[in-house]
Amino acid sequence: MITEQFRLNLIPNGIPLVIHVSQYDVGRTLQFIIYNGSSRYAFASGESAILLGTKPDGHIFIYDLTISNNVLSIDTTEQMLAIPGNVNAEIRIQGADGKDIGTANFIFAVEESPIYKDIIYSDSEIPAIDAAVANIGIAKAAAEEATSSKNSAATSATSATQSANNASTSATNAAASALSASNSAAAAAISEANAFSGTPEGYAELASTFNALGLYVDSDGYTCQALFGETKD
Repeated sequence: MITEQFRLNLIPNGIPLVIHVSQYDVGRTLQFIIYNGSSRYAFASGESAILLGTKPDGHIFIYDLTISNNVLSIDTTEQMLAIPGNVNAEIRIQGADGKDIGTANFIFAVEESPIYKDIIYSDSEIPAIDAAVANIGIAKAAAEEATSSKNSAATSATSATQSANNASTSATNAAASALSASNSAAAAAISEANAFSGTPEGYAELASTFNALGLYVDSDGYTCQALFGETKD
């Protein structure tokens, strides 16, 4: 791994820095120490830095830089150095408070490779924006899934309520059926008793019961009154 370190100033001055690289270089680590005039710049908490450049064919690139011990680092990519010639670039320091400060411009002097790689074509490459778009897509999918889950829960709750109502209706119907069966059983018992009383055995049993109570039952079974020794024809 090749690592090179350069100084950049937040105040544009004189001849720009030139960084010599080869076309299609990948993984060359570039480190930048930032100065504000004669003082070394100290990154505040929450600040970030990006590298911007325009290739000779007009395509651009924007990459995030890592910050460690106030040193900025980035590895070169094929797209960054896909076109030979001078690539105009700068680093911008951004903060949560709206800070957006650019360094003095510098140049990637891209030396043309003797071998043409037709699998590489120049295009604009902005990983930071691509990642933001991807995150928006993930957030949207998560929101849609949450909405779907909420709707499913509501449907389940409605089904549970309907099932409870159906169970209550079934219980009411069962109680009504039981009451009807009880009434039918009572009616059957009465009918059976009435039928039995119309038979000789039934008449004899009825007369015996009435006599035990001091009542008189005539031969036709109509007059049933004899209280305290008094009878009625």
